[in-house]
Amino acid sequence: MYAFKLPDVGEGIHEAELLEWRVAPGDRINEGDEIAVINTDKITVELPSPCAGVITALYGEIGDVIEVGTVLVEIDRDDGKEATHQAPPTPQPRKQTKNRAGATAGKSIVAAPAVRRLAKELGVDLSALRGSGPDGRILRGDVEATATSSPSLDRRRLPLTGVRAAAARQLDASVRTAATTTTSFEAMGDGLIAAMERHRQSPLPLIAKCLAAVLSRHERFNATIDGTDGALLPHAGVDLGIAMATEEGLVVPIIRGFDQCSLDAAATAIERAAVRARAGQLQADDLRGGSFTLSSTGGLEEATIVSTRPIINPPQTAILWVSRINIRPRVAAGVLEAGPMLALSLSFDHRYIDGAEATYFINDLVALLEEPEAALS
Repeated sequence: MYAFKLPDVGEGIHEAELLEWRVAPGDRINEGDEIAVINTDKITVELPSPCAGVITALYGEIGDVIEVGTVLVEIDRDDGKEATHQAPPTPQPRKQTKNRAGATAGKSIVAAPAVRRLAKELGVDLSALRGSGPDGRILRGDVEATATSSPSLDRRRLPLTGVRAAAARQLDASVRTAATTTTSFEAMGDGLIAAMERHRQSPLPLIAKCLAAVLSRHERFNATIDGTDGALLPHAGVDLGIAMATEEGLVVPIIRGFDQCSLDAAATAIERAAVRARAGQLQADDLRGGSFTLSSTGGLEEATIVSTRPIINPPQTAILWVSRINIRPRVAAGVLEAGPMLALSLSFDHRYIDGAEATYFINDLVALLEEPEAALS
């Protein structure tokens, strides 16, 4: 008898919500057939069977939050052998189909584990809520909006869970292991504004293309650290992570081969990643393997932010933050004037990158940001 346990699907996931059963007791399945659909705070994953046989038992009800390592299904294997290990599932996009246990995905309560925990702590009945997310998904904001009308919630607790907990673990690892140094600098924004008008694009794809061109020439920035021996592993191409704010917290989807993308393709890839991130549709592979991270508050800023200290996303060696383009005092050709300026902060791991290398990187980046056409040719 094979006991199929909820596997670790990556990115520090410790638990998941059971969304759908694709099988029922007595069903005969082949290796690779879909057993269930789970939802973590980052991704939705279809779990394939690691072996062929007959389903003898299911453990868990739709909507249950299940810890990694808990038995989900028992399978009477066709070969009659006991399993000594199980391969992790290959994440697949979720399909809106009827599950074999009789419930439809649309009729179940769709909410991330962190949202379920928050609802429990605040005394909010999820079954009475109408979710504002895709396919009726209940978001943190839906729970909080309902909770604020209750007079008994004067002292709320906001637990560190889900996406925020995963991000906290990454940031904690970064602070504990990296020798982080941050340099803040500025670039004139006239060239970016002209390129935005010429190509009818927002600033982020243009900035990202300039960054990718510079990363291709500075391998210590476009690299990851081998956790076993500390060796630096340069990447052949630029697999750029774009930090994005969502209802559940910060996520960093990876756009692979960004240095090979045209400007239009880069803009499309960023927008598609943003749509999927906001809808909670990112898969595990979307979040793994980045060589560098770009963080931008430009779309959120109302205040003028001139400096910050972005935290490196392990196992990467550096991260760049950029602001929106602001009209600020500057000196151009020896004359004091007001003009468009872009504020940036570069954090890098001083164990692998020294100050001189960071300065050369910044010089190259500012030159391209002020003349972005050079990065698009």
